[in-house]
Amino acid sequence: MKILFVAPRMHTNQIGILKALKKNGHEVAFHSILQGELEDHAEVVPVVFNSTFISRVFSKVFDRKLANSPRLFPNPVNYFRVLRELAPDIIVVRDPSRLFSLVAAISARILRVKIVFYNQNPVFQARSILRTTLERMICRIFDAVFMSPVLGDKDLHTESCSYIKFVPFCVTASNQVTPLHSPVKIISIGKYNPRKCHKLLLQAVKEIRKSRPIELTIVGEVSSLEQEWHFNELELFVLQENLGDIVVLKKNMLYSELQSKLHDFDLFVLPAESEPASIAVLEALSVGLPVICSDSCGTRWYIDEGKTGIIFKSNSLESLINSISAIINDRVLHGQMKIFARESSVVGFSEVAFYKSFVEMTYSKWPGFWKF
Repeated sequence: MKILFVAPRMHTNQIGILKALKKNGHEVAFHSILQGELEDHAEVVPVVFNSTFISRVFSKVFDRKLANSPRLFPNPVNYFRVLRELAPDIIVVRDPSRLFSLVAAISARILRVKIVFYNQNPVFQARSILRTTLERMICRIFDAVFMSPVLGDKDLHTESCSYIKFVPFCVTASNQVTPLHSPVKIISIGKYNPRKCHKLLLQAVKEIRKSRPIELTIVGEVSSLEQEWHFNELELFVLQENLGDIVVLKKNMLYSELQSKLHDFDLFVLPAESEPASIAVLEALSVGLPVICSDSCGTRWYIDEGKTGIIFKSNSLESLINSISAIINDRVLHGQMKIFARESSVVGFSEVAFYKSFVEMTYSKWPGFWKF
């Protein structure tokens, strides 16, 4: 079966999904309108379309503060021809509110391609009547189904989210769990911008080091002036607080290199606030690293509180310090959490778990479509 993904750019959180589909015998393609500097194309090389002049004008005026320029789109006629020639069986479209996604979805509907809309909104959450009505209308118009890798709070489950299916992220579990280091080695991954709350983590490490040896490595992307400024600000903080002997700040590390280094650490901390869906949380769990993230992180639902990690209160230095200390001050607990972390990835978001959910979702929507 031929499966096409359409998104503004190829994100690292899609690599495992593409790999799993290929391993199960499917032909996979990817269409995007942008390309990041550090994208990993080991599984699929995306086709990057040129945006139209008018969409670039609109994007320059209206998309200045929006991620991935949602108003960019290619020539609709040219895109339709490309899609018709490719002839996919299923098209997975990122967020139908984006104009590129809309062009792809309309083209796919005309060509009678099965459509799956993909977003990172929690499946289980409170929804307004207007939002529910719009999403149901989109599903009817395009004969589509929504999928999301963010589970949300099941206590908020209502009938309004029955048309959105949970399909987990996909990360390959490590074959082993490495022993604890001494001193404890912490890693944090995230672009260098203020929302990632790197400084909060540095402040926490500054306090914890007073009572226990600890080392911290922060890895992030620097591809804009704002990110460069924030990176320099963090470097200055490390210098002023005399943290240079225990803190390392790295930038623009290749994805493959970063994955190979995760085994060198004992704990993963994501201090970011309002993080939609960090795949780094799952990558850390998959190699046996307990995870600490905030209560506003979308992938916190993959964490078994107290068993595979701890969820702290967003922007609370005290909560972050207590969470880190609770793990690293008890080596027996820490060691157990490393084992449980890896095991959780095998059950919750392995290639098998993802593919099973993906097939069940599409089969329930189009029962006669799959040929087993």
